[in-house]
Amino acid sequence: MKKTIKIACITLILLFQSLSAFADSADRSQFNGMWTGEIILTEGKGTVRIALEITDDKITQYFVDDNNKRATNPEDSNFLYARNNLVYAWVNKGGVWSETQIYSLSMINTSTLNVMYTRHVNNYRSGDNEAWHLQGEGTLMKEGPGLPFVMSLRKNVGAGNHQYQVIFKRMNWDDAKAHCESLGGHLATITSAEEQEYIINLLPQDLREGYWIGLHDRNVEGRWEWVTGEPLLYTNWNDGEPNDDGNGEDIVELTNAWGSWGWNDEKYPERYFICEWE
Repeated sequence: MKKTIKIACITLILLFQSLSAFADSADRSQFNGMWTGEIILTEGKGTVRIALEITDDKITQYFVDDNNKRATNPEDSNFLYARNNLVYAWVNKGGVWSETQIYSLSMINTSTLNVMYTRHVNNYRSGDNEAWHLQGEGTLMKEGPGLPFVMSLRKNVGAGNHQYQVIFKRMNWDDAKAHCESLGGHLATITSAEEQEYIINLLPQDLREGYWIGLHDRNVEGRWEWVTGEPLLYTNWNDGEPNDDGNGEDIVELTNAWGSWGWNDEKYPERYFICEWE
């Protein structure tokens, strides 16, 4: 099995190298930019957090540490483009080991990629020719200029098994709501202090900013409702909020604009936002 996997990796790389010259740069430019995300590995082997910087002629790969900072040892690679799919691979050889990583990227929409990941490592130390293999799948989101990387996965928050994604693209509340729903989720609903603390830890602490969550009182003024219809059992309003300042503040952001994290009712500005999947 291990030998078969190795042969398959080598075959794909050879195909990749032979066809890359025929890639249509005009079409593949839709992939250009910085994409960040998390790959969930199969068989309970954890996650791989990555950032990919794609240009017309190369992909630069960054692994991301626990502090959401890009690693300083990116790997460069050529790539193969076909229709709305992009495949790239790189091989790294050391004195006693070799490693092949293959990524297959497909465009979900202009700001979201699906990624299929394969990694194969041969370790020749001590003559054992040990090999191991990883596979996984995940989602990458396109960053705006100068934005930090934040993407994480959380299991067993409260009584559920929830996932969260911080979207660093400014949208109004309605567009943010629609974007989360287009990905099969919804704007985050924060139903406990534990969940609030977890989400706060996903956010950059040195950036004074607001993030849309799925709370509103558009149906009845003063009756706050989650977009999912679940009951409002927990709140974390900032001091003096909600105040409906100037009338029409019917939607809610999680913000640290006043030095600590809390909720604030707002009107129409564009904000980053948090999606949730259950």
